[in-house]
Parts: sequence; structure tokens; C-alpha cells
Amino acid sequence: RQVMYNIRAEWIIREVELSKHILSRKQSIIEWILYSLGFNNVKSSIPFFIMEVLLDNTLKKRCVSFEDIYLYVSKKYVVLGRKPPTEEAVRYHLRKILNTGMFFRNGRKICASTDIKNPEDITTIVDSMFNRMESVKQAMKHALYYYSRLKYP
Repeated sequence: RQVMYNIRAEWIIREVELSKHILSRKQSIIEWILYSLGFNNVKSSIPFFIMEVLLDNTLKKRCVSFEDIYLYVSKKYVVLGRKPPTEEAVRYHLRKILNTGMFFRNGRKICASTDIKNPEDITTIVDSMFNRMESVKQAMKHALYYYSRLKYP
């Protein structure tokens, strides 16, 4: 009998050292966040520019549309002398970032996962991501409990 699994989210979390050098530049902080979330080759990449525009708009207490994100990423690529990415590529990386739980889709806009009242509140967007992981932890414990009680056929 085949069991169907309904995957609601997927996370890759890396424990990456956070040095003073990293904390001295916004670019390094964005790269560190992306590496910590399992992204690779993030320097001047699509995920980098998406995260940059999302974080900057979060600090301004604004949500942003996909069109705004795509325009921002395309302009950054042109400035770097590169061909702008396709919409599909930007949508793919945006979906991966949305899957972290730090941001969510509110109609046609992408917003921070929590209400940001002042810039220091930006740290709360991480709470929603790890709160979702708590439910995975509880489900894992539940599954292992039942595993320990079952006998192999």
C-alpha cells in the first residue's frame, strides 16, 4: 500500500559562524542568512537580490509585489552587466524564500511574516519560521513513539 505524503514546507538549516566581519556589511548579512537557510552561490544572485528587496521593504513596513521584485532583480543584473533572469527563475527562488516562513504571500503582495512596528522588530520574522519547526518536532516525537510500539510484519 502506497502512502501519499503532503509536504507543507521544506527547510535546510545550516549552523554558519556569525563573525564580526559578517555583521559589518548588509551584503554579508544577507549572504549569511541565505547560506544559513541552505542556499548556495548566493553572492550577487537571484536569491540575494530577492532577500535584499524583501528585507529593505520590511524595514519600511511595506509589502512588495512580484513585479516589483522582478524589476529590482533585473535592474541589479543589468548594473552588473549580466542578462536579466527570466521571470520563471525569479519565481522559483522567491518560492524557496517563501518556504522558509520568513515572508508570506498576501494576495499579490509579499510581506514579512509578522507585523513590524519598528526596525528592531525585524528579528521577529525568524520566530514564525522556527515556530513552524516546533510542529515538525512534535510530529517527529509522535511518530517515533508509535514506531517504538509497533512490531514489524
